[in-house]
Amino acid sequence: MKSIQYALSLILMLSIIGCSKDKNIVDDTAQFELDKQLIRNYLRDNNLNADSTAEGVYYIIDYTNDTLPDKHASVSSIVVVDYKGYLLSGKVFETNFNQSFGLYQVIDGWKIGIPLFKQGEKGRLFLPSRLAYGAQSTASIPSNSPLIFEVNLIKVN
Repeated sequence: MKSIQYALSLILMLSIIGCSKDKNIVDDTAQFELDKQLIRNYLRDNNLNADSTAEGVYYIIDYTNDTLPDKHASVSSIVVVDYKGYLLSGKVFETNFNQSFGLYQVIDGWKIGIPLFKQGEKGRLFLPSRLAYGAQSTASIPSNSPLIFEVNLIKVN
């Protein structure tokens, strides 16, 4: 009798977990669509014309340096960048200069967005939360926050 109760309890728990996973997929999709709309509204309200990728990264190349080689980063590249990150409200959460790191070490939005820039270019990335920090919050970034990064791609190694 106890083994039947245990089995039924286990089946019930697994079906509840299965339903909650499906709910998370729906919630993530809804959040992604909301984020894209918030980004589009921001771009419209600020008279900005951005391109977008299939993954949902919006980007603007503000400055091109034609004197440098036409060198793009890949996910395996080490890059040197200046950047400023802020929320759609304009609140800055981070500013760094001359930072060097492997592109494979950063958030997905950067893995997708930075290779769109050539070495020496400056621009902006507009990231839906799923390509940034998602539902995870930090001291300066609320959960499910679309983010903007001003980026200067100084060097690609």
